[in-house]
Amino acid sequence: MVNDSPGFASSRLGIALGMEAIRMVEKGVASPEDIDAAMVHGYRHPIGPLRFGDLVGLDVRLSVGDYLCRVLGAEHFRPPACCSVWLQRASWVENPAKGFMSGKTNRRGLGVDPRVLTATGAR
Repeated sequence: MVNDSPGFASSRLGIALGMEAIRMVEKGVASPEDIDAAMVHGYRHPIGPLRFGDLVGLDVRLSVGDYLCRVLGAEHFRPPACCSVWLQRASWVENPAKGFMSGKTNRRGLGVDPRVLTATGAR
């Protein structure tokens, strides 16, 4: 049982992890494929944070992150600036809610859409 608080406990953890994963891509720390692979293989998560964000919809994840940042005053929930820029430029995507792993898949089942990296300014 968890106490009454904004956001579900699992959602709060997932949003914090997802926002940090996006920041890491934005700063060039690691590729989206490597971040997801690290969480799947290293922490035994069934799915990486970036692919999970794509399934939920990046627009939804950003909205929840904004909400949690505002009501809890916790900056780690704040979506990185590159995300709003990317969503504004996402007219070339059939579904602008799609995100990092929307590209052609490779042998590991991951596919980073290179247009996302360009639009976000990721290194």
